[in-house]
Amino acid sequence: MPEVHPEFGRLMTAEEYAREWEENARHFEKHGFYTMPLERLGKPKAVLEIGCGSGRSTLALAKKRHRVVAMEINATAARSAHDFLSVNGIRTQLTDALPSAHEVEKGAAQVIIVTGNILADDALASGTDWHPDAVICWFIGAQLDVIAAFFGKPTIKLTSDDVRMYRLSLQGKCYEVGRKMLHGNGLVQIADRMRLASWQDKDQARDELVQTQSELAGPDFQISRSSTFLSRVSGGFDGSSIQYLTQSPDSNVRVVTSVIATKR
Repeated sequence: MPEVHPEFGRLMTAEEYAREWEENARHFEKHGFYTMPLERLGKPKAVLEIGCGSGRSTLALAKKRHRVVAMEINATAARSAHDFLSVNGIRTQLTDALPSAHEVEKGAAQVIIVTGNILADDALASGTDWHPDAVICWFIGAQLDVIAAFFGKPTIKLTSDDVRMYRLSLQGKCYEVGRKMLHGNGLVQIADRMRLASWQDKDQARDELVQTQSELAGPDFQISRSSTFLSRVSGGFDGSSIQYLTQSPDSNVRVVTSVIATKR
């Protein structure tokens, strides 16, 4: 019988998590979560997406004619994303290694999905001569077993602080990958969810977001208030049994955020 976590409920297998994440992705799509960061992204030709889930965010990118290399740690989700994109008319390839520049720029696939863990395998970012114009991470989530492995502790002992710190660690890794891989003055975009007690708190929240992401990014990236956006959304954050935790769980105003960091 599956273990039950006192805070997060029944622990899911990788397959169960992938199915539940697809429900979340449908919810994000329905309520326009992908629209705001996509509009702010601009027109990079080639994008490295960290965490494609079931492929709905990737489809939004592909429809804007971006070439996308998407990394996904959950093998079930990666296969589902491949099938979903293919059914929607996007030429898609599934692999376990980052492609070469030739494969991305001259290959038949518009989207290449890589099954792998960017946090655990630095070789994934160093084993290619391809340089994207943008690295993005939108509304990242992770199975509890993956987070527990990252911290080296039993899943049943995970806390909400561990989950938040994992999310920040992964966002920090996006900047590290950006330093290694980006073309010239390419960009990193982090899109996430936030709760506010009142929409009047948005200016303070923006300032705090700039500070947090600047600390994660380090001196090699420029982040400003003018490149940091908050947008109110309807509905909840989740369309499934996956729980998303924020620092203000009792706040009623739900917001999606987009931070653009430009490489110096």
